[in-house]
Amino acid sequence: MYKVVVIDDEQDVRQHISSMVNKANVNFEVISEYENGIDAIDGIFADLPDLVITDIKIPYIDGIELARRIKNAQPLIKIIIITGFTEYDYAKQAANLGVIGFLNKPILIDELKQLLDKAQDGLTKDFLTESNLTILKELHEKNVNRIIETDLYRLSKMTEISPNFEKKLAFNGVNLDYEYFLMVTIDFDQYDDQTESETGDIIFSMIKKYIAEKQGQLCDSVEFFGRFEKLCVLLKSSSQFDINTIESYLNVLILRLEQYQKVCVSMGVSTVMHGKKNFKQIYDEAMRAIECRNVMGGKKVFLYSNMVNYSKDTFNIDDLPMKDLGYAIKFRSQKEAIALLTKIKQKYLEGGISNTSYYYYLITGILNSIARACEDKDNYVFSQYNEIYKYLIELKNINEVFDCYVKLINEVRKRNQDNMLSGINNQMNKILEYIDSHYQDESLTLESLADNTCLSISYISTLFKKNKNTTFVKHLTNIRMEKAKQLLNNQNLKILEVAEMLGYSDPYYFSHCFKKQFGISPKEYRTNEN
Repeated sequence: MYKVVVIDDEQDVRQHISSMVNKANVNFEVISEYENGIDAIDGIFADLPDLVITDIKIPYIDGIELARRIKNAQPLIKIIIITGFTEYDYAKQAANLGVIGFLNKPILIDELKQLLDKAQDGLTKDFLTESNLTILKELHEKNVNRIIETDLYRLSKMTEISPNFEKKLAFNGVNLDYEYFLMVTIDFDQYDDQTESETGDIIFSMIKKYIAEKQGQLCDSVEFFGRFEKLCVLLKSSSQFDINTIESYLNVLILRLEQYQKVCVSMGVSTVMHGKKNFKQIYDEAMRAIECRNVMGGKKVFLYSNMVNYSKDTFNIDDLPMKDLGYAIKFRSQKEAIALLTKIKQKYLEGGISNTSYYYYLITGILNSIARACEDKDNYVFSQYNEIYKYLIELKNINEVFDCYVKLINEVRKRNQDNMLSGINNQMNKILEYIDSHYQDESLTLESLADNTCLSISYISTLFKKNKNTTFVKHLTNIRMEKAKQLLNNQNLKILEVAEMLGYSDPYYFSHCFKKQFGISPKEYRTNEN
């Protein structure tokens, strides 16, 4: 059932329209009736109807201005304008304001039914378009390749994979249910106009085609994605890779590209990943392997396994968890931030570290991540960094170090939240101060307030709802009405003058707002007070 609001300054007309709506179309229900534009605005934004039927000439805010405000705030609401024959040309401007049609007076039920059917078709179409899974699926399929590339890029930065992310990849056709993985990075040895233009993309497309054709001999499945102007190739297999075969094929591919396409490329190959799925590790290995061309020359395949073997205590820390920690402190829940800190503790700190410099690097890295996450004015961590660092170094127990970090994280999160609340309060105060100094301005609207405070209309509306549990219009009206009581106590001021001093060019509109606020007219209030 679609909700309808009817607006006309004559009660008989409102009741007649409501009756015809109920008779003409059972899918519409009139939920409210209003006699003027101001009351209608408040009611519409509170009830959010599907359809508004309004006379073009209604008190205080006419139908055209009403349609404009509705479109700005709630563009999905359909609007029907009621107009006299002489007003029809004037009403045409409403065609760009979401108005689906016009009704001439006297209103005939057949014409109303025709527009109601049109409104229903539009509302139904909007619903089906937004909710139809088939349409959404087509949109997804059109963009799935870009989605996959983005997700594979994210995968290359992950030391661990969440079940939800793995499910997302599988949904888009990227299966990670394999035992063995290998990463290959491919890059042009020299960049010129050819490789920097669309030709470079064509070469990469040819490389993808070559590798895909040999997929059965090299692996069970393959994925491609671009990163840092390099082509990244993820090989997946249920059985151990034959590295010699892969290296041989890649060398042949390099020769083919040089001979037939006149381009020179180098390739870096990671070690085989088996067991734990640390895709950042194999991506980093492939990237480090290809760097060997800076020493050994290009047009070659470089295996990471041929590089220097690193001992267990080699200084080779993965700093990604540190970056993730800072992000988690700022943007994730407290529980998630502490959980990530726990993982870092278990991976790097527990079990003892024989390399003292390595330990100091870890302690410093975690502290730096926490410090960077602190957003208060004086930065709580930086302001006493030396003291905190000295305290951490002197601690001999890893659990004590961990507890210190937890306390720091909790304090930083608290200060960040206080800082955010302070910023929001400052913005709210800025808005309230502007209204307090401009409430007498007849042109003060939500739009002009947004322009003068450099904030969006929706954000201001959200602030009023969150902080004041009201709307801009109601807040402004409350201020004006309280000021009105003070001014009305001055017998030398006419009610017309009071209205103008409060930003009301229409004294009848002022009287309407005053009576709606206090239950009596301005004249009655003045009489009672004196």
